[in-house]
Amino acid sequence: MAQVGGMGLLERLNRTFKHEFVCRHEVNTLADLEALLPSFQRGYNEQRLHSRLEYRLLAAVLADQVAAILS
Repeated sequence: MAQVGGMGLLERLNRTFKHEFVCRHEVNTLADLEALLPSFQRGYNEQRLHSRLEYRLLAAVLADQVAAILS
């Protein structure tokens, strides 16, 4: 069971990164991994629907939050 303030979110992100990205690409060196990170970040933030966010894009949720703060 996850604890409040625990590492659950980071562990889930790490699992997503490994299973949805690293396992689908050939990664032999740290340089290979670093070259792929921007692509993962774009996909995770701008293309992947997140169940915790009611199946919305993370970028859209963040944009809505910024708009609410600025209005």
